Amino acid sequence: MIAGCCRMPVPLFDLLERGRPARFWVGTARGQNGMTKVTFSWEPITAAPGSAPDPSAQAARIALTASASDGKQLYKGRVPEEAATAATGGSVQFDGPPGPLQMKIVVEGQRGQVVDSVSRELTLPDFTRVQVGMATPRVFRGRTVRDLNAIKANPDAIPTADRDFSRTDRLLVRVEAYTPGGSVPAMTARLLNRGGGKMADLPVQAGQGGAGDIELPLSALAAGDYLIEINAKSESGTAQELIAFKVGR
Repeated sequence: MIAGCCRMPVPLFDLLERGRPARFWVGTARGQNGMTKVTFSWEPITAAPGSAPDPSAQAARIALTASASDGKQLYKGRVPEEAATAATGGSVQFDGPPGPLQMKIVVEGQRGQVVDSVSRELTLPDFTRVQVGMATPRVFRGRTVRDLNAIKANPDAIPTADRDFSRTDRLLVRVEAYTPGGSVPAMTARLLNRGGGKMADLPVQAGQGGAGDIELPLSALAAGDYLIEINAKSESGTAQELIAFKVGR
C-alpha cells in the first residue's frame, strides 16, 4: 500500500514484457449506447543494449481476437494489417458490452510466423452505472515540444505501452471524465513520489473532444519511480486514476 494514497496500479500485461517481443496496452472509455470503447495498442520491444537482435523473434504485427463472455466476437484482425508498416507498433479500437472480455494476442514476425502468443481476460467497466467515470489515461512520449504538439493534433496518435522513460522524454497524458448527465467533471492532477507524497500540482489543459491534457517534462526529475494522480470531481461524485512510471538515468 502507498501511504496516504491508494494501491500501486499494475500496468496490464506488465509481467508479459519480460523476455517477450512486444508490450501491450489496453484502455477503456465510454462508448455509444451503453457500450464500452476498447483501445488496444502495442509496440515492439527492442533488444537490450549490447545484445544482438534475433530477426526471427522480432515482432512485426499482432493478430488480435476479442470476444465477449457469450462468445460473440467483437474484433478479429491484424494490427496493423501490413507487417511492413509496423516498425513502431499499432493500435485498434472496438466496442464491447460491459463485463468480461477475452483476448487472444498472437505476435507475428515479418514472414507471418508466430513469435509469441498469450490469452488474457479483463472486465470492461460500465460507465452508465457510475456518477463519475474516467477513461483509462493514455500516455504519449515525445522528445520536444514540437513532438507533443504533433501528438495533440493527431487524433490517431498511438499511446505508448511503455512506462519506463528517460529524463530526455516529455510526457503527454490524455484522459476523459464523464457524468450521466453529460457535463464534464472538473479534473486535477498531481505528481507524487513512490511513497504517495505530493511533489507538484500538474495543470490539466483542455484537449481534443473535451479531454484533459497533462504535460510533464521529465528533465527535472531524478531517476526513480513516480505516480501521476488524476482526480475528476462533480457535484454527484468523484473518480481517480493513477499512472505509475519510472524515470531512468
